[in-house]
Amino acid sequence: MPPKGHDQPASSQHKNRKSLPQCSMASVSHCKRRHILFVTVLASYAYATRFYPQSILVAQAEKRSLRNTKKRRNKPYEAPPIHSWAHDHFYPVNAPPRVRSACCYMYMMMLVSHFINLLTYQGDVTYLFWHIPKSGGTTAKSLYECLGQTLANRAGAGRRFIPDNTLLAFHPWGTDAKYVNVDTTTREGILRAKEMGLVPSGKADIIFTSDISFAAEHLFDEENRGRIIGLFRHPIERLVSKFYYLQTARWEKTYSPEWQGMSLHYWAHHINTDNNHMVRRLTGKTFRDEVSEVDLRRAMRTVKQRFVVGLTSEMAESVHRFNNVMGIDETTERNSICMNDFFGGDDGKRTQTKEHDFKITEGSSAWNLLAEQNAFDVKLYNSIVKLFDEQRDIFHVRDKQSLKQLERQVTKLIQSIDKGQQ
Repeated sequence: MPPKGHDQPASSQHKNRKSLPQCSMASVSHCKRRHILFVTVLASYAYATRFYPQSILVAQAEKRSLRNTKKRRNKPYEAPPIHSWAHDHFYPVNAPPRVRSACCYMYMMMLVSHFINLLTYQGDVTYLFWHIPKSGGTTAKSLYECLGQTLANRAGAGRRFIPDNTLLAFHPWGTDAKYVNVDTTTREGILRAKEMGLVPSGKADIIFTSDISFAAEHLFDEENRGRIIGLFRHPIERLVSKFYYLQTARWEKTYSPEWQGMSLHYWAHHINTDNNHMVRRLTGKTFRDEVSEVDLRRAMRTVKQRFVVGLTSEMAESVHRFNNVMGIDETTERNSICMNDFFGGDDGKRTQTKEHDFKITEGSSAWNLLAEQNAFDVKLYNSIVKLFDEQRDIFHVRDKQSLKQLERQVTKLIQSIDKGQQ
């Protein structure tokens, strides 16, 4: 018996080949060539995409990136705006214009206008002092107590003999220190101070707070604008000071005796959560929120346009500038004694940095770790150091009389220019 299928006609064998297309006998060779071509193209494509898909994707991504880069180059750079609470509720720090020519009348007029603005700094303006922990804020409070300024912090709150619904300025300890009966260190106290009209009342000369964005947003408004001053310290030095301070500060709520005997590197790696403190506070973010490069840029612009800055490393010069801005006369007998007590000889100097603040070496493992964790704050601090030098030309004049004398000299110069042109 012949093998199965050999005696079958050609037509039945053709029907069993279901995978081939239905071609007539006359065009079977043409169909085969078409199938071979199709399979060859498909195999070639599969072979190519097997080995080169990543390179193709990379090339396409590079082309898109190049197109976007060209678009960005053609588009002008737009810096992020300053924080709204600073823009709407505080006066700007206006730098003096650069006088390019002695005979440039408009520049000289702008210069005179600038110095007149400086003279009006001391009006009925409430100053907001940003108290950054371990950055000289406590020393500043003690100094301005001595200088006779009325402060708002927490020292005047919770007094039994003062009604809660009445805003008063009083001497809580029977000394020269004068406080308003509000607490601006907590959000509840800030909201209470807002309801009582702390800033519109004008009872406080300086408000001390650590929650800068919240206090600025709720205590001030467009009708009652203020000015911001602040002392700044290198972020790593501040954290090292905090680490040693809270080991022994029994009076603090955050007293941490368990840190004693702990290495600074271990504390920075496993315990510390107070990283990028300044950028977070300016942005209004909590310690659980992430900060970005945009937050850093906004913080830089906000400080530059609205803050009169001081440095703990330049404490005496910083306080002189603050006093000049607030119109505090350092030549009076009382104020002269206070300034000498804080910044005089070594025996009376209260602003010396304690020994434990230097128990870290730049470039050590603990320093590098803290620098990495606080990269945004370090960049912000470096920009503040440059800003401190820039503001030297604005606030270098120490007393109001010298400022008026300088204004008169500039006015005479303009008058002489006008006569020469006539």
